[in-house]
Amino acid sequence: MRICMVSEREYGCGASVAATRLAEEFARVGHDVRYLYGQKSPRANDTPFRKVQVGASRGQWPVRKLLGAMRRLGPAAWRGLPNWHMSRTVVKAIARTRPHVINIHNVGALIRPKDVIALTRLAPVYWTLHGCFALLGYAFRYVSRSGDEVRTAPIPEDRIDRPGQMLLAAGVPGLEFISPSRWLRDEMRSAGATCALHVIPNGISPRVFHPRDRDEARAKLGLPSDRLLVLVVAADLGYERKNVGVVVEAMRQLDSGSVCLIAVGGDSEQVAKAVPCGVSLGALADPTSLRQAYSAADVLVVPSLIDNLPNTVLEGLFCGTPVLGAEVGGIPEMVVSGKSGWLFDPLGPDDLAARLQWLTTMPAELTQTSAACAAWAGERFTAELQRDRYLRLFEIGMSSSGASAVP
Repeated sequence: MRICMVSEREYGCGASVAATRLAEEFARVGHDVRYLYGQKSPRANDTPFRKVQVGASRGQWPVRKLLGAMRRLGPAAWRGLPNWHMSRTVVKAIARTRPHVINIHNVGALIRPKDVIALTRLAPVYWTLHGCFALLGYAFRYVSRSGDEVRTAPIPEDRIDRPGQMLLAAGVPGLEFISPSRWLRDEMRSAGATCALHVIPNGISPRVFHPRDRDEARAKLGLPSDRLLVLVVAADLGYERKNVGVVVEAMRQLDSGSVCLIAVGGDSEQVAKAVPCGVSLGALADPTSLRQAYSAADVLVVPSLIDNLPNTVLEGLFCGTPVLGAEVGGIPEMVVSGKSGWLFDPLGPDDLAARLQWLTTMPAELTQTSAACAAWAGERFTAELQRDRYLRLFEIGMSSSGASAVP
C-alpha cells in the first residue's frame, strides 16, 4: 500500500513527532510511505521512509517575491494568496506520489479546505486531528490562569476559511477524521461536527521507550539519588499553554532537601534556575537520551492548561515513570489513579504541591504505580495497536473506492 502522509513540520512539534512515529510503523511492516512536509527540522532523525519537503524549490522564489510585494500593498491585495500558492503546491506534490491512501496531520497552514476535498478524487483521505483547527477554526481553547479565554490558531484570523471548515465538518465523501482522544472527538461533536470521526489513540513503541534502571540512569545524568525527582518535558517550556510556571510555583512550596525539578526542553535552564533545587538537561531530541531522563525521574508532571493526547505522557509511562497530569483535555484518558498516575488542578500550584508532598511520604504507592504503569500503557497505547487500527480503516476506504491494496 502506498501511503502519502503530510505534516506541516518535518519533526519537532508533538503532531509531527506522532506523524513520524506512525509513518515508521507503516514502513516497518512493508508499506510504501511518502512523507511530505513544509518546514524542515534540524532535530529530525533518519527514517525508513522517503521524506520530501514541499514549497522549498528555487523555482518558486519568483512567486514568493510577487506575493511579498502584494503583501506590502496591504491586506486587501494579498489576503489568502500565500495560502493558495502553498496549498496548490502541496496538492500537486501529493498527486505525484500516486497514493492509495492519503493521511494528513497538522496541515492548517499548508492546505485549504477546498483542496482537501479535491484530494478525495485521488484517494481516500484520512485527517488525523492534533487539535480543533481543521473543523472549528482554532487549535485549542482554554482558560488562562488569569481567567482569560485563549484561542490558538496556526494562521492569522483573516486567512482562516471558516465556510470551508464548516463544509468539512458537515461531512465530505472520501474524507474521514481520526481523533487521538475521546475528548477531542467530543469537542468536535459538541460544536456540531457531523463528519465521519474515529478515535484511535496515538501509540509508542516499547522497542524505543521502555524502563531502565533508575539508579543507573541517575548516575549517568549526574542527578541526586536522595530526593524525589520531578520531571517536566516540553519542546518549549515557556509556552503558556504548557503551563510550566505552575510547577515552578509548586516546587517553591516544598522542601528542596526532599524534591528536585528536572527540566527538559527549550528554556530548561531558566526553569531549573527558578526553583530551589533544579537541573536542566537541555533540549533532548534523540530517544535514547529521553528514555534515560524519563527512567531517572520518580514522577513526570504534565501541567498543560489544555492538551489532546500528549506524547510526553506516553513516553513517560512506557519508561515506567508515573504521571502527575492536569485534569484537562485528553490527559485523563491516559492518567488513571492507581494505574498510571494521578490528576491535579492546573490552575493553581497548591493542588500540585500537595500531590508532590504526598508522594514524598508515600514511597510504596509510588513504587507500586511505577512498576505497573508501563504494562498498563502497553495494553492500550502501543504503536502496533495504532498502526493496525489505521490500516483497517485504510483498507475499508480503499475497498469502498475500488482501489487495490497491493503496493
